[in-house]
Amino acid sequence: MYRFRNNPLARMRLTQPFGVDYIGGGFYTKLGLKGHNGIDLSAYTETEVYAVTDGTVEGFTDGGYGVNARLTAYVDTNTRLEIVYGHLKEVTRVGVVSAGDVIALSDNT
Repeated sequence: MYRFRNNPLARMRLTQPFGVDYIGGGFYTKLGLKGHNGIDLSAYTETEVYAVTDGTVEGFTDGGYGVNARLTAYVDTNTRLEIVYGHLKEVTRVGVVSAGDVIALSDNT
């Protein structure tokens, strides 16, 4: 199991864990999932968001999650991780980053 080197936020409050369905009504089943396929954390608007590991960041926009950052990291030559940070106000740094670097500012969604 891979362990991240840094937390994504200085202060974290978990609002929805991986694999659960707080929405109900079969929402995730309709998407072909057993449950929530991410981890949701709350943050005040414009809170600094950190790289959880060394890697490369790119910014992109997605209709469902607004502004996003994707951090791609290689655990070894055969294992690539893609960590997606959603609901951001802006991506502040792209390219090669180290764990703990500020990569974005959170939004209020």
